[in-house]
Amino acid sequence: LRVQSALLEGTYPSVNNLIPKAYLSEVIVKTDRLLHVVERISILAGESVMLSVLPSNTLSLVSKTAEIGDVKEEIPLDHLEGDHFRVAFNGKYFRDILRAIDSETLRIRFAGKERPLVILPVDASSSTLFLITPVRTHD
Repeated sequence: LRVQSALLEGTYPSVNNLIPKAYLSEVIVKTDRLLHVVERISILAGESVMLSVLPSNTLSLVSKTAEIGDVKEEIPLDHLEGDHFRVAFNGKYFRDILRAIDSETLRIRFAGKERPLVILPVDASSSTLFLITPVRTHD
């Protein structure tokens, strides 16, 4: 095994400004259920996945590709606080985040279309925080 590293010159940019301080919405959902849905959608569709929180307290994941068509799945939410929202992101990155979370449930915090989603395990003993930036779409 050979490991190489390189020292970067200069100062690393502050990441504190990347984490939103206020949120418009927060949902709590079962981690394993969401992971299974994201894995299925990632296999059948392209990289961009649209996540929507619907008024019926469900989380909808949709991906559209010209070759395969539309893939849509819905799962129930454990909790919803705030407004309903819709955001697109890279499904493969989201799948990797979900695989790394070792908690039965997770929080997804939405701070706006241009701000990253904050994903946190609900387990109080974990201090892990994940960010995933949205993908711009035409709709």
